Amino acid sequence: NHRNRSAYGTGWVTIELHSYKSIWMPLPGYCVAVILLATFIFTQKSCNTKVVANHSHILYSIAYLSSKTMKVFMFAMLPVICAVAGASSICGVRPPPASLSEDISTKFIHPGILLNKTMLENLRLHAQSGAEPWASIISSAKSARWASMDYVANPRPVVECGSYDHPDFGFDDERSDAAAAYIHALLYTATGNESHAEKSMEIMDAWSNVLKMHNNTNAPLQSGWVASVFPRAAEIIKHTWNGWPAANVARFEKMLNSAYLPLIIDGCFGYNGNWELTMAEGVMAIAVFTENQDAFARALQLWRGRVPGYFYLSSDGPIPFAPDHSNESAKSIVDNWHGQKVFAGHDGLCQETCRDLGHTQMGMAAMINMAETALHQGIDLYREQTGRITAAMEFHAKLVSPNATQPGTWLCDNKVQSLGKPSQTWEIAFNHFANRRGLTNLTHTAALIDVVRPTNVALFMVDESLSHAASF
Repeated sequence: NHRNRSAYGTGWVTIELHSYKSIWMPLPGYCVAVILLATFIFTQKSCNTKVVANHSHILYSIAYLSSKTMKVFMFAMLPVICAVAGASSICGVRPPPASLSEDISTKFIHPGILLNKTMLENLRLHAQSGAEPWASIISSAKSARWASMDYVANPRPVVECGSYDHPDFGFDDERSDAAAAYIHALLYTATGNESHAEKSMEIMDAWSNVLKMHNNTNAPLQSGWVASVFPRAAEIIKHTWNGWPAANVARFEKMLNSAYLPLIIDGCFGYNGNWELTMAEGVMAIAVFTENQDAFARALQLWRGRVPGYFYLSSDGPIPFAPDHSNESAKSIVDNWHGQKVFAGHDGLCQETCRDLGHTQMGMAAMINMAETALHQGIDLYREQTGRITAAMEFHAKLVSPNATQPGTWLCDNKVQSLGKPSQTWEIAFNHFANRRGLTNLTHTAALIDVVRPTNVALFMVDESLSHAASF
């Protein structure tokens, strides 16, 4: 977006990149910057175009240097700039994935994202019984703003997502609307009131009629969060209600495949695990709803590649695995684990524990959600990593309310961030291991359930008590 600004004198323009920051420069420098950016984008063999879309700080550097009369130097250094841009990509370059051990060519099971048909039927039976804890859970869900019949969606063509919500152009609206669509779908199931189904459809149709893309640094993460939730609502409405027109369903599928899936299907190898697991959950949810076997296989590979390197078991050795068992140095692993140096004997420790417990619980929630959906599609990821998952649950349940104990100086130099603050998750995992499988060794998690129930909405963690409290 360039325009004349007489206050800066004639021949000055401004470049506004991703509506995030304006850079003032003389007109000759601007022209060179435009040429450089165009070359940067079209030199696909040297530069990843996704980096251009999501790493605007690189573009700022190019424009700034251009404005300082370093045009010849910049052209000469273009290959180096491209290499730096690729190296600075948050998500890095993923090693080739392992091959799948099972055949996934069978048909998808619907409904089958987080909930299956039996669980939805149980939810309605629980609601009709008026018994606790479901009466209180449903009452809480109905009273939330997302469940209002007056709820109005706020779609936009481009959702811009900067780090820590700066900038936020549709960032919160999109997440809120996805949560509302899912909650209305759950309440339709619980109550049989078709007004909830109509409201859920209204929200999804509003977005599929408008949304084109996501951009800025957190676009992959935002896409993962929302792509995890919108398909949950769509799965229930499409497969348990007959009021959603086929043309609207097809348009919604097109939105998922064009505005979300390209940003998340490659995962996020080189960054904190909550990013990759959230993105992988979005891939799996889209795959099930759209019956995309290749995307489903990719989601399984991402889960299996990341989970062993995200939560530690002593049987892994003296230090944790790197993601996908890549050849990462011990020093690099320690750095990626936010400085944690002691591992042996501390089963369940997470790559992000010493970052903060909020991001750790995000990663745990995405890992669990994927295992839950895969189970409904006939693949038991839970059983593949039972020891790792339950160790992670108990380890971190001891760090949040009502337990909230600091284990000692060995952990994060005695500085655990967000100590005592539980997230709006835990119900899905507890339902599986305690209710379905009858495990009795989750004492700290059981105590935590009483604190978080009834759950609310936090990012992609949406009313887990409503969907999974003793749902089997």
